[in-house]
Amino acid sequence: MERSIRWELYEWTELRHHERIPLCYSSLLHVSNYIKRSYAPLAERVQALTAHLETVPRVLRQARANLVAGRIPRPHPETALDVYAGHLAFYEEALPAALAHLEGRALYEAFLRGSEAAAEAVRAFLRWLREGVAPQATDDFALGERLSCRMLECGELIDLPLEMMLRVGQEELRRNTEALHQLVREIDPAASPAKVVRRISREHPRNRCSFRRPAACWRTCGASSSPAGW
Repeated sequence: MERSIRWELYEWTELRHHERIPLCYSSLLHVSNYIKRSYAPLAERVQALTAHLETVPRVLRQARANLVAGRIPRPHPETALDVYAGHLAFYEEALPAALAHLEGRALYEAFLRGSEAAAEAVRAFLRWLREGVAPQATDDFALGERLSCRMLECGELIDLPLEMMLRVGQEELRRNTEALHQLVREIDPAASPAKVVRRISREHPRNRCSFRRPAACWRTCGASSSPAGW
């Protein structure tokens, strides 16, 4: 619990991704579960979906207020343009098609109004990313020593200097590389590590178990009986 609290405080007060990463807001636009999950009657889910869609313009206005164009690393707006374009296509095409046969005209029309408002908000956000954010994007994406150390301290409870962690990592890399070469020499002294790894990747058990047939797989593996219900 303490670690979770420390990490969230670090994210909001020091890392501040809400100011630098447009994709931070993408999850708030996901509405597919209202259609995919039958947790309630369809009419009730569509009402909840409509209410969610009606919040999208406000969410994206807040995103624009929070994001600082001159501090956003270049890859982020490029990725965000693709992701938010996907939201737009979902609002404009997939959602109306999925609910085209919804019973209750008033319910469907209310959904359409919410969907169209959400789509227009995403369209404006995309335009802002393309014209306002991307031209000012920076190549300065590195966290730096202080934030990196704080990330490890808050997220992994590791309170060590970066120089020490680098030495430990380099030693582990050396040890694992030596172990790999030793194993390769045992398998094929004349082959390179890359060649041996490719060869091993092509070697699979002759009897492949299928998750579609768990009982048959269980018997193939030599068990006398399968678990109850299989």
